Amino acid sequence: MNPSSAVDLFLLLLAVLVIPGLSYSTGRAYGRSGVERSLVGRYWFIIGRGIVISLLIVGAWRWDNRPYAALGLDFPIGFRGCLGFVFDAVLCCCYAYALLLRRLSAERMAVARQRLGAYRILPQTETEFALFPLVGIVGSIFEELLYRGFLIWFFAPFAGIWGAAILSAGFFGLGHTYQGLFGVMRTGVIGFAFAIGYVLTHSLWWLILAHIMISIFGGLYARRLRDGSARDISVPLAPR
Repeated sequence: MNPSSAVDLFLLLLAVLVIPGLSYSTGRAYGRSGVERSLVGRYWFIIGRGIVISLLIVGAWRWDNRPYAALGLDFPIGFRGCLGFVFDAVLCCCYAYALLLRRLSAERMAVARQRLGAYRILPQTETEFALFPLVGIVGSIFEELLYRGFLIWFFAPFAGIWGAAILSAGFFGLGHTYQGLFGVMRTGVIGFAFAIGYVLTHSLWWLILAHIMISIFGGLYARRLRDGSARDISVPLAPR
């Protein structure tokens, strides 16, 4: 068997079986009530896993002399890929508004804390906050390469481009089983939206940047909620 083909099968196994299985077991471990767990070890595992998988994907492409554009790493970036950066700019403005200008009532802050806690990946301690940006960067790169670039490339000859997009979104959702059923559905929908963006632009660069921003925003928003002060509180306009 061609070495790159063996790597392809290994990556497929990781995406459809190993990562969902590990995610499920992690969710059970971190979901036990009354159990406090540090996320530092998990963060380092995510970073290491992301680096190894990213290198395997790029290495398989280089070994087989495949065009990097087939993986979504087009260079120079095409016109449609450049349009994707416009979306990134809008997303960045929305996040800046949410972090710097949006004021939350005490009720909404409590609801937001509860929702963020359900993700089971966001930082809570100073060490975790310091490490989280690296998690967001490495994790976003590896997930876009694996789920959008590799899986859509792998499934497209058998399922068609849109069938491949649906399959990649489904496995992306299963890769977040640790968040529970709602988390799987939520990330599956996000994964499909990203897959649509990839199919329409044939470029991963702007999707990687968008994914990084979403991840980093989650950490920054978690910190704001943890350190919430009086300036974050607005008086409700009417009683509920």
